[in-house]
Amino acid sequence: MDFKVAGTRKGITALQMDIKIGGLTREILQQAMEQARKGRLFLLDKMDAVLDGTSHRSARPMRLALKP
Repeated sequence: MDFKVAGTRKGITALQMDIKIGGLTREILQQAMEQARKGRLFLLDKMDAVLDGTSHRSARPMRLALKP
């Protein structure tokens, strides 16, 4: 099973699952969702630690022009 979850501290914003088994039990799904929640919160904590609460946005947004 390939299972990907993206989101914020408030909840899930995207979910992808590829199943290669005959069925998916409620217990397997609950375990996968709990692992994904713990992993998402762990990564968000690491990101917050690096950003240290400061804003890294530029006062002047970058412009990008693409020529076809």
